[in-house]
Amino acid sequence: VLKRLVGAAFGGDGVVVTAGGNCPAGVLGQVGGLLELAEQIEAGAMPSPDRIYLPIGSSCTTSGLILGVALARHLRLGP
Repeated sequence: VLKRLVGAAFGGDGVVVTAGGNCPAGVLGQVGGLLELAEQIEAGAMPSPDRIYLPIGSSCTTSGLILGVALARHLRLGP
């Protein structure tokens, strides 16, 4: 039902993200956020954080951030 509603609202181009972002699209969103952070650090717009605190639920946010750190290091972004 939810998928049909999103399809109707967005012309079939929408993505259903479950509560908490517990889906591949949610994980990829966190990867993108971490890459954005790495780009800001690389550009000198902000210092590299010593720590990142986040709540743990389904662990999808944690998974996305870990993947983002690995990708940023692979791309040699950040310090």
